[in-house]
Amino acid sequence: MHREEETIIGRREFINKSVRTVGALGFGSGLLSLSGCSNNFSTDKNRPNIILITADDMGWKDLSCYGNQDIHTKSIDSLAK
Repeated sequence: MHREEETIIGRREFINKSVRTVGALGFGSGLLSLSGCSNNFSTDKNRPNIILITADDMGWKDLSCYGNQDIHTKSIDSLAK
């Protein structure tokens, strides 16, 4: 049975690769969210209204419209109605 050699990297190299990966993902998602921004607002009733909310470490139970009584999210709750 042939076993592949494991590649061991140092702590510094691991951190550098992690920071580059997270930075690239953040930059890519930022460009994606900005790509929808334009001055051309449609009043066409047949086109759906889509709102993309990007949040870090937020679960569905963190919003007051889903039953959370500790945190009040009035603006998001009004979108949920």
